[in-house]
Amino acid sequence: LMSKLYIDAKIDVHDKDGNLEETTGWQPCHSLVEQFIQILRVQTSTVADANVRDVTNFGVTIVNEGVLRTVDRDSNNFALLAPVGDGEYGPVLGTAATATNIEATRLGTLIVEGTVAGQLLHQATSTSGVVVTGTQTTLTITRQFVNNTAGNVIPQEIGIYARGTGTPFVFMIGRDLLSVTIA
Repeated sequence: LMSKLYIDAKIDVHDKDGNLEETTGWQPCHSLVEQFIQILRVQTSTVADANVRDVTNFGVTIVNEGVLRTVDRDSNNFALLAPVGDGEYGPVLGTAATATNIEATRLGTLIVEGTVAGQLLHQATSTSGVVVTGTQTTLTITRQFVNNTAGNVIPQEIGIYARGTGTPFVFMIGRDLLSVTIA
């Protein structure tokens, strides 16, 4: 018996009154990156630890950058529930349109927390309960982003950054390209 893990993502854009203006609809994600598999292996096996690249940026490429950090099996390394105002982990958005790559360690250009041009306010991350329908099990991770600037913000990429609770490090576990305009 073989099972597969699927991740879908969507971006909904609402106006200030809460009306839906634009949606990407649910899109299959194609890039759970190398760090995801490395952390999953440590968390689910007898392997004591692994060296995993974090999201630290030292160059201009997003592939094989970051600092190698030791992840151990006794730590929760999939913390995703970022609070309001914390754009460092959880679901994140970026503006780069660089093709996805299994060895990517970060988004191309992360949209940071703030109220000046090109920034967004990051709301708290939440999860749904686990839903079982037939042979499919679903968990929805949700985060709202608010544009409190005068101009539009145009995300091109969506990612999931997981924080290690046993360490202060952040690891990108998924990245895909989805584009909308947030007015």
